[in-house]
Amino acid sequence: MNKIFDNKQEFTELYRDAVMSISGKSVEAASDLDRFNALAKLVAEKARTVATKSDARVTAEGKKRVYYFSIEFLIGRLLDNYLLNFGVRDMVAEALDDMGFDLSVIENQEPDPALGNGGLGRLAACFLDSMAAEGIAGYGNGMRYRYGLFKQEIVNGSQVEATDEWLTHGYPWEVRRQDKAVTIKFGGHVEGFEENGRTFYRTVDTQDILAVPYDIPVVGYAGETVNKLRVWAAEPVEEHFDLEAFNRGDYALADAERAEAEAISAILYPNDAGEHGRLLRLKQEYLFVSAGIYSLLDTFEKEHGENWELLDLLLVMLGLAVYVGASQTLNQRRHPSAAIAWVLGIVLLPFVTLPLYLAFGRRKVVASRAANPPRREMIAVSQAHPTAARSLQLGMAMGLPDPENYQELNIHQDGTHSLAALRRIISGARQTLDVSTFVLGRDVLGDEIIALLKQRAHAGVKVRLLVDGIGIYLGGYPDLKGLAEAGVQVARFVPPFWSPKRGRTNLRNHRKMVLADGVHLWTGGRNLAAEYFEGDQRPILGRKPWLDLSFDLAGELVSQAQAQFIADWNFAREAQAPAHREPTAPTDTTKPYAQLVASGPDQPDDTFFTLLVSGCFTSERRILAVTPYFVPDASLLTSLTLAARRGIEIDLVIPAHSNHRLADFARHRSLRDLVVAGGHVWMHPRMIHAKAIVIDDDLALAGSANLDGRSLFLNYEMMIAFYERKAVHGFSHWINDRKHESVLYIAQKPTVLRELAEGLILWLAFQL
Repeated sequence: MNKIFDNKQEFTELYRDAVMSISGKSVEAASDLDRFNALAKLVAEKARTVATKSDARVTAEGKKRVYYFSIEFLIGRLLDNYLLNFGVRDMVAEALDDMGFDLSVIENQEPDPALGNGGLGRLAACFLDSMAAEGIAGYGNGMRYRYGLFKQEIVNGSQVEATDEWLTHGYPWEVRRQDKAVTIKFGGHVEGFEENGRTFYRTVDTQDILAVPYDIPVVGYAGETVNKLRVWAAEPVEEHFDLEAFNRGDYALADAERAEAEAISAILYPNDAGEHGRLLRLKQEYLFVSAGIYSLLDTFEKEHGENWELLDLLLVMLGLAVYVGASQTLNQRRHPSAAIAWVLGIVLLPFVTLPLYLAFGRRKVVASRAANPPRREMIAVSQAHPTAARSLQLGMAMGLPDPENYQELNIHQDGTHSLAALRRIISGARQTLDVSTFVLGRDVLGDEIIALLKQRAHAGVKVRLLVDGIGIYLGGYPDLKGLAEAGVQVARFVPPFWSPKRGRTNLRNHRKMVLADGVHLWTGGRNLAAEYFEGDQRPILGRKPWLDLSFDLAGELVSQAQAQFIADWNFAREAQAPAHREPTAPTDTTKPYAQLVASGPDQPDDTFFTLLVSGCFTSERRILAVTPYFVPDASLLTSLTLAARRGIEIDLVIPAHSNHRLADFARHRSLRDLVVAGGHVWMHPRMIHAKAIVIDDDLALAGSANLDGRSLFLNYEMMIAFYERKAVHGFSHWINDRKHESVLYIAQKPTVLRELAEGLILWLAFQL
């Protein structure tokens, strides 16, 4: 125990001197506030002495430091806690009692620092206390709010809010560290300049704010370790007092620059209903994070001196080791251009790229497939047309389920037709109803679907809804609580902010399916939002309907979709994966048959991509495709252009303007190459969200996957491969109808700047 006072007599003498120094009065004549300030000053001085020794010990032993960044720290009143941790509370209480004073009365004079508001702030404070108690060099980094949040009062029967002026009488625990102040720059732009034959860059025309730190000691149990909480106050870099404005009575304008700067650290959680409030919150977050990083880097540089540059080198080596290890052990195979992008990013910007890779770099969640997988024979292969036979053989090699029979295929011609089928399937469910979607809109369509799901749940049907953890925000965030209260089981697929599945934030579930009783399937490219069906004509939304493709069917094939839903559901719910589904008996080729093609991180191979590339090379007559986004990788583009050059009729239908402008800009390089090779690209005047590919007259792939890198290599997608000619012709007719409504794309030679811009966007924005 590190006691800061040896005995009661020593404390009494020091305390009397402290009161006299602070108030100019004897301890008997001083106020309770003076007595508190004197006691806090005494304890704080002792704490800082221990803190200096703690820092020196950490430096000498080469220990790592922990920096905890938080927008709030609800530290509470500190005096009682510090006296306990230093093991002197009873002695101090007794000494004060001998002088005729009550320690509890003095402690009540301490202001409650308004640096936090609730659970987040209290948790942050507990972390600091715990680290100090365990002897860990842990430092807090936050904001020094002048007025805190608010005090709640009841006036005339109504709640009103008033500022919590906790700094009115000063705060004895803090020390202003003007020497550690840093300038934080907001806004402006970057410009280059030459110096000694080298090009450098700087930001100009910025709003400069001075971040001034205040250090508060954090005393660990037994007083052996004292860390600190550093909070930042915003101030003007220089004083610009407008005397002329002051003299003419415009007092607010005279000191407006200071007021604007100090507003950044004025209160916790300013009202963000307006644009000014949202901007202020952003400035708060940027200021304390930037200033904190400056502070920790300054500490590192001072301790390591000439070895400062080694940090960057070590981080690069660590990043490359992580990348290579993950690529080899976790089956993270990438296209060379994507791999180059990651490696260059790690080498050039390790501080940025490595965290991005850890958060978003994972591509597969299953192990690689063993070489030479066991072969199995299917009657379907031997009896199929060569194009279909090759696809089936390749599917077997990749472990896809065997084709199954189906019946009652219904290809929806438009949104009205699709919605009628969706209503029929949902309302017809009697035992189970499973829904998987990327987006569930908070609009007229989403409201109807939610009402239907609640209705089925009330009727005793087991209803499960699986929504992607990011897609759920794109449609306006539906009322999941209301669904759960109605008996609907709800799961979010890898929520971005609190999922335990680290590194998988970039892997989104884009599969769309509605399953009734395990025997009826509705699927395709449509999300459950208004624009994918009939639109929403309400003035507040004004969503026009898109063109999209969906279909429904029944039969044995539905069992494959049901198994896929259960696997996705269990993954999202952290439940045990279902037992491996053994291959079924060979399909009866006298009846229509098809095959589920699941693609994504849960598949060892890039199944849909592989089938596409193979189909391009084995096609004999034509390739007909529709997609909203055409940003293929080099391999797929090469296979398409080679097919066109050997005389295969290629028709690609895309929207003239999609809902993703960046993809529209980036696609032109691929479109030009395809057209030059002899393919035809058709630009539809409306937004098309459909996803389907027809190869010859023998294979159609339809479902949720786009022809871009995200769908081909990152997203969880679901396509269905149809091998029966009637079904293939049905999808072909739908695409051809859209083709006849479109205008032929004319390839134009790009300017040098445009070609460079396209290449840069493809490299930066569309890599994995």
